Amino acid sequence: CSSNWRRRRRSTIFRPTSSLRGSSARRRWPSSTRRATARADTDPPDWAALARSWRDGRIKLAWTRHLLQLRAAHPAVFTFGDYRPIAVHGADADHVVAFARSHGRDAVIVAVGRWFAGLTREGRAWPDAAFDATLATDGYTVDGHPAGAIAMRDLFKNFPAAALRATVAAAPKRSRK
Repeated sequence: CSSNWRRRRRSTIFRPTSSLRGSSARRRWPSSTRRATARADTDPPDWAALARSWRDGRIKLAWTRHLLQLRAAHPAVFTFGDYRPIAVHGADADHVVAFARSHGRDAVIVAVGRWFAGLTREGRAWPDAAFDATLATDGYTVDGHPAGAIAMRDLFKNFPAAALRATVAAAPKRSRK
């Protein structure tokens, strides 16, 4: 009796079955979801709408797609780029980690929130406009943002991370005397 059980168990242990795969791998997505996902490939993401419906996972898909598009647009930055920490100022500066990857004049600035539990009432509310931190972008020109500094409350309005295209500011030329 026990040898029969062992033989059956041994024969099925390493054989993958459909029950081992997730249920989403076995069922077809509704056509409305497929159309929305295909449309998301070309449209810029609506981060506010994605943040409101974060439970469906589309915000993770949009964030991953954004990062992959940045990587495709700047392969040298991600492959050969230098790492440079970026200063964050303000009362809530400890809640942000920021750095830049740059290669030549191309750069990508990344800012990520950390230790948000105290600012979000243990995850029950998003940090409000009182979030006091500023990203110092001296030496960089950031697409779509003013020179010098960027308020973190604007970057983290809907999502606690940002990856921004930037250009390294040209070093001033020294005059010969």
